[in-house]
Amino acid sequence: YSPFGYSPFGYSPFGYPYGYNGYRGVSKLQVQMEAIRADYRDKIKSARHDKSLERQHRKKIIRGLKSDRDKSLQDAKANYYKPRKTNQDPATTG
Repeated sequence: YSPFGYSPFGYSPFGYPYGYNGYRGVSKLQVQMEAIRADYRDKIKSARHDKSLERQHRKKIIRGLKSDRDKSLQDAKANYYKPRKTNQDPATTG
C-alpha cells in the first residue's frame, strides 16, 4: 500500500496496470460479421414467420439463408485477412 495513491511498480492501487481499462477495441471484422449476422437473422425470422408458404418450402428457404449467411461470413473473414493490393501502375514506377 502506498500512502501517495500510486504504486511505484507501475500498477494502480486497484491492481491493474496504468492505462488498462478492461475494454478492448472492436475490430472492423467483428463489426462487419455482426452486421451480416443481424441481417440474416432478420431475413430468417421473416421467412420463418411467413405462413403463406408451405412448410417444406419455408424450411428450404431457411436452409438456403443459413448457408448464404455462413458463406458471407467466410468471405468476409477471407477478404479481411487477404493482403491488400496496391494500385501502382508498373509503367509509372521505375
